[in-house]
Amino acid sequence: MTLAGIIIEAIGALGAAVAAVAAWRALKVARDSAADLERAANASAEAVSVAERARGEAEAGRRQERRDTERARERERLVRLGELVEELYRMVTHASDRVPGMEPWMALRNVIGQALIGLRSPLPECKSIAGASRADMEIGPTSRARFEITQALEALDRGTWPGRRSKSRRERP
Repeated sequence: MTLAGIIIEAIGALGAAVAAVAAWRALKVARDSAADLERAANASAEAVSVAERARGEAEAGRRQERRDTERARERERLVRLGELVEELYRMVTHASDRVPGMEPWMALRNVIGQALIGLRSPLPECKSIAGASRADMEIGPTSRARFEITQALEALDRGTWPGRRSKSRRERP
């Protein structure tokens, strides 16, 4: 073998070694890239999971806020109804049926009937107020209605008021 042949063989061997090192580095980069991609995929999956939990919690918060708002409205309406029933009770216990025609308590009785529209709480005693035509016939129903409203307010405060709607299909998990 000549010196030129040895040099050519050495250059060939060196080229093969350089190619092997380059291939090894390319393989390492590919493995690192695959590991990076796997880590990125795991991080993305975790981010999606966190986002879904956050969305679920936000939706639950909105549902709770709606329930709280509904409960507050119902409470305001029950308090107002209680005030009307108290006023009616005061009027009928001091009423005189000697003057025929429309008595002041009759107008209030009609307002109470209107105040009952749309209430979620079933209030049969309050509803019975609308039927009487004489003040002495209103004393018993108004007295029972006062108690009924008190019970409805207490149930509302406990979160178990009778008018509470069951969960709709959309609200169920």
